[in-house]
Amino acid sequence: MKKILYMLMISGLVSAQAGSATASKATAVSGAAGAAKTVDANMAAKLKKNITVEFKDCAFTDVLDFLRKASDVNFIVTGKPEATITLCLKDLPLELVIRYLGELTGMDAVVEQNAVVFRAKAAEAALVGTGAGNYKMETSVEAAQEPHQYTVAIKIHQSPDGKKWDVLSAPRVTTRAGQEAKIEIKDEKTGDGIECTILVNEVAAGTVEMSVVCKVKEPGKPQWQSELKTRIKLP
Repeated sequence: MKKILYMLMISGLVSAQAGSATASKATAVSGAAGAAKTVDANMAAKLKKNITVEFKDCAFTDVLDFLRKASDVNFIVTGKPEATITLCLKDLPLELVIRYLGELTGMDAVVEQNAVVFRAKAAEAALVGTGAGNYKMETSVEAAQEPHQYTVAIKIHQSPDGKKWDVLSAPRVTTRAGQEAKIEIKDEKTGDGIECTILVNEVAAGTVEMSVVCKVKEPGKPQWQSELKTRIKLP
């Protein structure tokens, strides 16, 4: 299957995006342009300010304290990351520094109106090998802006040898709790495609149960299907 697929059909969704941040009052730091669209001008200006940092085996809280004093941006951490930080960057926008810190700590960095929040990733993954090749599905879920709505991110990876993985598709869909959402992504030329069905149910305060079923269809090859069902406590 080609790496680039085309979205043809979306049904039962509040909204859908391919590889972009959810439109809400909070956004994950994903690049220079992504963070500034959903925050106020003051926060956006602070995120674009260049900063030089040099940390060696520093506690994460000490790193954030330095950034707070240097940028006048508030930082919040949910959970207790164990990673110590070694990071040397010169004259880079603060939002890039934040993104690198998220990668180093394995946490999501989310820009809100008054602070940047580092929180544990709510994600599960499944690995399946078939006669059509090796595929891997990764999913994550987070609360959207409106009550009882959730944004689910899905990544489908393919590997010919189980070692090097290529991303076939990475859509994000926003759906209401208890409402099944479907998304179909298809290559118009070859007929190759991915069809995913998503269902998020609220089981307790701050806890959801998510079910994602994805099918990869390649004409003339065995069909691959993977299902993830997991219960996640949101940050």
